[in-house]
Amino acid sequence: MTDANDTTRRVRDAVESLEATIIGVTDEGGVEFTLDDIDGFARARRGKLRISFFIAVDPDPAEAELFVSEHDGLPSGEAQFAELDDGSIIRLLVEMPFNSGDEILIAAETARALRAGWVNRDEAGADLLSTLGADGIALPPLGTVDLADVRTYGAWSWGSRYIPPFVLYMFEVQLVARQIIDHGPFFALAHAGHGFNSYGLSLVTGAGPVAAYVQHGYGGAYSNPLRDLIEINATYSRLHVLLRAASRVPSDDVRWLIAYSQFRGGAGIIDLARVRGGEVVDQAVETYDSEPEICETLVERLSLDNFDLGAAGSVSW
Repeated sequence: MTDANDTTRRVRDAVESLEATIIGVTDEGGVEFTLDDIDGFARARRGKLRISFFIAVDPDPAEAELFVSEHDGLPSGEAQFAELDDGSIIRLLVEMPFNSGDEILIAAETARALRAGWVNRDEAGADLLSTLGADGIALPPLGTVDLADVRTYGAWSWGSRYIPPFVLYMFEVQLVARQIIDHGPFFALAHAGHGFNSYGLSLVTGAGPVAAYVQHGYGGAYSNPLRDLIEINATYSRLHVLLRAASRVPSDDVRWLIAYSQFRGGAGIIDLARVRGGEVVDQAVETYDSEPEICETLVERLSLDNFDLGAAGSVSW
């Protein structure tokens, strides 16, 4: 087998790993394919795998440019709008080593999510409201985001920015902190997991100098649905009160990131000023025993009183 044939075989294998349908192979060794309702093209470039997922063909240019601008800095790949000789496209472009199996799968998941976000771009948060309402989950605080700007990226996946649901489930605090530092506060809510019992609902939101990344067990085979709902809604209620007050605190950027995982056992406040200064999250975090303790600490740091929190009496966290 020649080197060219071997390279083409590697490209084909990568595309087939996505369970995509191969349409054809070009004379230069590029592979044309479809993934669900997304057309794509893959090839080797400088020893790496390069894939274009075509999210939309001939979109309205103004809408396309806005959509792409809202999806800069994706964890996987780059959203692009390009005007070609025979039309225009929105595409997700990814480039990675051939042996990046998990990264290739995340790229495909991201392409599906962007396609869903584009198709549902006029939905204005309707799926978020109906899905949570049907399951008895309170709408979490959207922070700085308007409901009209919340996109649906698939079943149980919403946001003003896209973070893959499984990435959120894995509680990638360093990644979320970096996204907030680079792009400002955003909203993301997604349900994901694996196996028979390990599933979680993860939320990112923020207002003023405070952001939050919290997750709860939800939907596993051995979960307690009543307990899950009570704990999720209690957390969202605390965040509504805290972030409403924090939104009125003058700030140039997000200073504090709450990181709490109900089923991983972590609770802390991350000083994003220290992360901006070069420290990793593990160096910039203070740990606490509970959510109420975190809220009380931030109320003190932000110099909030009970009137700021909307109460003439004391607030019980």
